[in-house]
Amino acid sequence: MELTGKRILVTGTNGFLGQLLFEELIKKVNDLRPKRDYIYIDDLVEALVLSVEGSPGIYNVGSGYSVSVEEVIQEVLGILGSDKSYQDKGIERPNEIFELYADISRIRSAFGWEPGTSIQEGIRRCIESNR
Repeated sequence: MELTGKRILVTGTNGFLGQLLFEELIKKVNDLRPKRDYIYIDDLVEALVLSVEGSPGIYNVGSGYSVSVEEVIQEVLGILGSDKSYQDKGIERPNEIFELYADISRIRSAFGWEPGTSIQEGIRRCIESNR
């Protein structure tokens, strides 16, 4: 699970939000293909509170869908109105799992919970709080 939050954007390419916001050039990214499940921090907290206050169990928490590193970079650049270029180094991590996303059916069934913040809105909020 990757988090988007008011002051952070934690991703598999650690630190690229700072590059997108504050640097002229974006460093080369090892691999743009991996897809991860991103969730906004407020949605995660809401799910955790429900799971603690509700019936005991193990619940997957996420958005329920995956987004590639490249799609995140493109979304950030779109919100910024930037045309910065970036490059894929094509370096695959050993034992890379190329797509991860949470099956949120159990927490949805138990509590009616679904994340309320889209990846686009989470990234927008994150950018606004970091400017």
